[in-house]
Amino acid sequence: MDQDHELAIIALCSQIGTTNKLKPLENKEWATVAENLIKHQKTPKDLFDFSKKDFTSILNIFDGKEIERYQMLLARSTSLAFELENLNKYGIKIVTRASELYPKRIKKLLGQQSPPLFYYAGSLDLLNKKYIGFVGSRNVKEPDIKKLKNLVNHALTHGYGIVSGGAKGVDGIATAESLSNGGYAVEFLADSMIRKIKDHNYSRYIREKKLLLLSAVKPDAGFNTGNAMQRNKYIYTQSVATTVIKSNYNQGGTWYGAVENLRKGWVREFCLKNENCLGNNELIRRGAIPIDDNFNFSNIENKENINILKQQSFFD
Repeated sequence: MDQDHELAIIALCSQIGTTNKLKPLENKEWATVAENLIKHQKTPKDLFDFSKKDFTSILNIFDGKEIERYQMLLARSTSLAFELENLNKYGIKIVTRASELYPKRIKKLLGQQSPPLFYYAGSLDLLNKKYIGFVGSRNVKEPDIKKLKNLVNHALTHGYGIVSGGAKGVDGIATAESLSNGGYAVEFLADSMIRKIKDHNYSRYIREKKLLLLSAVKPDAGFNTGNAMQRNKYIYTQSVATTVIKSNYNQGGTWYGAVENLRKGWVREFCLKNENCLGNNELIRRGAIPIDDNFNFSNIENKENINILKQQSFFD
């Protein structure tokens, strides 16, 4: 991918160096731009030379203030070089949706819902491996922690890495268990990438190419519920299957992410049996496949085996 293509996307969509008065394009906005560029046989870097007439005739933007917004975003491409250099000092780079290095599974499954870019730290080669997702409560306790660790190690035994949201609780435990046992992990962060990179344990695994951090929000962003909810779909779509360890009923990111995956059918969804957890029981009733901590993730990519497992689960 031409660097000028990348720079155009970053200038339009990156949150770095923007203000409340100059907001970058959202996912849907960039998806529309990309669709119109393809339709008119244009590329992202062509945007730098667009006249006001081009914005109207090619991108179907008729509002003068909106055209000015696009022009101002594109004009900041020079100042962005300084911002990108600062991020590089932390080992943070950007991959755009136009790049061949962009997460392929996410792009395939989410299409236009996939973010225009990800900030990342680590080796993008890790995206070529297969992953089991793990999601769940921040307040997970024993014996669920023991069951979680058992499942993580079963996944490692069958050659899978771990993908999570990098939060405290289930996410962090799953990542730590994988890395400490010679596995690898990908975390999709909703906030504070820079702070996490400063942690010695994380930086070591990043250098060893065992851990990859990605985020659709700027690396110094604080916690935002909307961002946390949004990143759940990246966990599911990067995995070949995702396991719910513990979910509240009808509230929280774990619940809404699990329900969305069941509705859209991105990947297989497993759910830890827990008769005392209303959220888990309801997810199973809605179609999640119930498992216990002896489940070993063998042949989970075989549709026939999964159908058998579903039938067995129905009669449990």
